[in-house]
Amino acid sequence: MKIKPFHVLVAMVAFVVPVISSAADTNACVRCHTSDQTMKSLVKPPVIQGEGEG
Repeated sequence: MKIKPFHVLVAMVAFVVPVISSAADTNACVRCHTSDQTMKSLVKPPVIQGEGEG
């Protein structure tokens, strides 16, 4: 069975377009990076023992 170029094009559109369209949603980045509560939940502050440097 020979693969037809049309089937390859349909497969590429079906898999590539959703990835590109989800990456184009920059509102999610802005929403997370401007939320103090969300950013604090993602970053664990280091444990400081003794005196600091400098």
